[in-house]
Amino acid sequence: MPTTTPLLDILLTIHDIATDPKMTTERLAMRRACSERHAKRYIAEARHLGADIQSVRTPDGYVWRVGNWDAIRDRLTTWIDLEKSRSLV
Repeated sequence: MPTTTPLLDILLTIHDIATDPKMTTERLAMRRACSERHAKRYIAEARHLGADIQSVRTPDGYVWRVGNWDAIRDRLTTWIDLEKSRSLV
């Protein structure tokens, strides 16, 4: 069984953005081991799931933020745990 699934990658993208105040597209792509284009697809899918992901300008450039982190944190953490443990064995 693969160590990750597409859904888990999307959920971890939300978590990565929410917990790293300096998360750029480049940094996210390195963290998720994918291209920047693919990282942006994860962000689009995360938004579709209800994450309020915003691009915010800082003195160092643009970074990603999760605007509704407080509202989704507990559910996201539970969902990540469930997705990590998904197996028939």
